Amino acid sequence: MSNNFEKKLSGIDQKKLLKKYDIDESHNCWEATDNWFSVEIYKIITGKLPEKMPDTLEEALDPYIKFLEKKDKFFLKFMEEEKSATYFGSCYLTSKRMIYKIINSQNV
Repeated sequence: MSNNFEKKLSGIDQKKLLKKYDIDESHNCWEATDNWFSVEIYKIITGKLPEKMPDTLEEALDPYIKFLEKKDKFFLKFMEEEKSATYFGSCYLTSKRMIYKIINSQNV
């Protein structure tokens, strides 16, 4: 992993990001299914599986921020594709957990 990844988020106000997406201490948990859903979200946003670890924090956050930005679109798409609301809910919650986890890994 590059040294860029270990630096603070450049140009992103962490507190504003957490507030914007209503992410708080309640998202400080990780379940086994979050591992799978974090990859699913990446595939939904990029159309492919991750080939390598992200080089920067911005790259690491990008798919999860994009999912939350477009959550209404994805909810409708999932319903049209007959995926369950539970599937959408899991992706939504994992996005919030990933953002929390990534940001707080920098505040240690």
